[in-house]
Amino acid sequence: MTDRGGPTPHPVMPEAGDVVVYATTWCPYCAMLLVGLRSAGIPALVIDIDRDQLAAAFVEGVNGGNRTVPTVVFANGTILTNPPPEVVAHRASAEADRPASPRPPSPDPSSTSN
Repeated sequence: MTDRGGPTPHPVMPEAGDVVVYATTWCPYCAMLLVGLRSAGIPALVIDIDRDQLAAAFVEGVNGGNRTVPTVVFANGTILTNPPPEVVAHRASAEADRPASPRPPSPDPSSTSN
């Protein structure tokens, strides 16, 4: 699991095609999900809710007050609780295949008028 250290606002939002998995080290469902994601080549940031109380509060907030893991956050902001690896891999892959949202061009500092 990734040790992120320090308080972080939650949810942490992944890039398209990646996921954030709120998990614990002792959860067999978390372990199965992470093995499935690794097999599918889906990048996952794992946040241990036993080590991050803000993450635990987020998980409780989206799961009716329960610390239910794994809780998965996708780049589009949707959240699934205890999903099968195939569902997560399919959804993350579909997000990665979408074209990125166009960003407005940055202003060119050399073209400013006085």
